[in-house]
Amino acid sequence: MKKIVISIFVVLIVLWGVIFLIDYSRWSQFKEPIFVVARETADDSMGITRPTNGTDDFYVVGNKVKITYNGMIMESYPAQIFATKIELMK
Repeated sequence: MKKIVISIFVVLIVLWGVIFLIDYSRWSQFKEPIFVVARETADDSMGITRPTNGTDDFYVVGNKVKITYNGMIMESYPAQIFATKIELMK
């Protein structure tokens, strides 16, 4: 009985590790994670325009974007702004 419990525990830990590595790999490539639990983010509550074409082209390093913000720069490190709109420039 003890071996079964330990085996189940080991399998669950390995499964969690695989899930973590898959999502981390996708995140590091600027892709949407698969297994993450969706929550409301700052982007959702601020009305920021997000692309709706279903592609990840918007988040590729090297793309030019236009960021509209409210003019305030927060006193934090690194500096932060309140973005009201993000547009992909062509």
